[in-house]
Amino acid sequence: MSTQVCFLKLWRNIYIKNQILYHLENQKSFSNDNNLAYIVNRKKFSDINSFGFLVKRKLWSILILMIEKDEYLVVSESSLKKFFKTCKDLELIRLILKKMRIEIENLLNIYPFLVGKKLVNILELVDKEFKQSYKPCPSFILDCAIRSGSIEIIEYIYNNITKSYDKELVIFSCFHFNNQSPLETFLY
Repeated sequence: MSTQVCFLKLWRNIYIKNQILYHLENQKSFSNDNNLAYIVNRKKFSDINSFGFLVKRKLWSILILMIEKDEYLVVSESSLKKFFKTCKDLELIRLILKKMRIEIENLLNIYPFLVGKKLVNILELVDKEFKQSYKPCPSFILDCAIRSGSIEIIEYIYNNITKSYDKELVIFSCFHFNNQSPLETFLY
């Protein structure tokens, strides 16, 4: 039996036809904006290649699938910043940190960004994931934390990031070099 014959038999059945039309008319859209429900505004999974597109629409489940499949995604600094600001799923953030480590290291100065936005939970994840390969300048990070004004972040940085350094020297360099010109810092 061909698909056309099968379709016509189903379509001629009045009950099934009414059920199909009822569900199509009363279909709940994924968004409050009805313009997004039109078929023209939909994209195929294979046509999505922008990290920013997924972050802007908060399509976290599709992002997880694409990252697990190692699909190619175009990543920008602004899309990474928006991702870290909006995403609350720590498992997804951990997955992004593992799979997109090179992009994050090259595009985003992650420690000052997270400190400036007061994102303590993500800062802890980044510190755990990047501990071996990426060593931030502790006096610079502590200076950013002091400027942010968050006691939690200052305490976390002081206790975790600066623990392999002399803490008095870190605090001294944070305050001493901050008030000098770059040339004086270079000569000191």
